[in-house]
Amino acid sequence: MEIDPSVILGVDPGANCGLAIARHRQQGEAGHYRYVLAHHATIKTPPEHNVAERVAEYRQALIAACTTFKPDAAYVEVPWHQSRKSNALSVYTRDGKNVGGIALLCAITGGVFAVLHQCGVPIYEVPAPTGKSAAKWEKQKEVECRGVYGVELKKHEAVAGMLALKGL
Repeated sequence: MEIDPSVILGVDPGANCGLAIARHRQQGEAGHYRYVLAHHATIKTPPEHNVAERVAEYRQALIAACTTFKPDAAYVEVPWHQSRKSNALSVYTRDGKNVGGIALLCAITGGVFAVLHQCGVPIYEVPAPTGKSAAKWEKQKEVECRGVYGVELKKHEAVAGMLALKGL
């Protein structure tokens, strides 16, 4: 028997971490579903904080979301998806730049996986777009969120909101 999740957490990890909780509610006799955005947030930490402090702040926000909404599954955007690890990471470290950003992204994403595992939430990895298509993809997610949820979300929240829909 397959579980039909009704509460999905979408996470867009990064220096600004997007979180979104989507729920589906059955409507009418035809069995159509309506998607409801139960929660959305962008977690920002001061850049002057060290990596450990920033990861701890993200961890607290994620634990609060899991405790409050009890998601059935989480969809997490990852830059190193198995099908194209070297390609995705090369975009972030082109010309030896942004190594600190990679370290922060890895720490945050690892922290996200650890918290979700600790909370007993099944995790599904979603590959992040890379290169020139990334900005276009994020803008498209903002437009899609407006159409599905009827609200306008910030970039990271929109990506997380659309990730959450993957599980519904």
